Amino acid sequence: MQRALAAMTRRRPDLLALQAGYESQQEKLRAAILAQFPAITVGFVKARDNSNIASTGFSIGLSLPLFDGNRGNIAVERATRQQLHDDYAARLLTDRNDIRRLLADLETDRAQRAALAAHAARLARARDAAQLNYRAGRLDWPTYLALRANSLSADTALLALDQNSHETAIALDALAGAWPDASGMTETVRK
Repeated sequence: MQRALAAMTRRRPDLLALQAGYESQQEKLRAAILAQFPAITVGFVKARDNSNIASTGFSIGLSLPLFDGNRGNIAVERATRQQLHDDYAARLLTDRNDIRRLLADLETDRAQRAALAAHAARLARARDAAQLNYRAGRLDWPTYLALRANSLSADTALLALDQNSHETAIALDALAGAWPDASGMTETVRK
């Protein structure tokens, strides 16, 4: 699970998208910062008019940020970059907390399963004994039905717990991004 947590930022599409958005915003901020300095353009000009007169020369252009120095755009780009960073950090923190909670839920389910399986096995043995005693006439019908219902209830609870454990494991795999990679290898979250 520790490997899956470490690789989560490199595997999950939503986290990769947030990383790409942050990098893109970093480039936009860099462009906004560069736009606050004078831009000098130098070029070669060649022109010909209708009377076949040609002219050539050089052109030099200079743009001066006179009033604000592009400070407004820089502030907007910085705020957007910070928002993307905060969104990424919040998503990562939330997902890691959810993973820890799901792991704790799995451990609780495993502990409950052992106790519930033992209880269901005892009730199954009691049900089998009750069935033999009922057929032999040593047990009345309501008592036999009560024992059988209790046994079926324990079996159903065990199946429900197994289903819950499997759903939790699937959620954990999806949240940690532990699915097959391009080489077909699967990272597993189970111990």
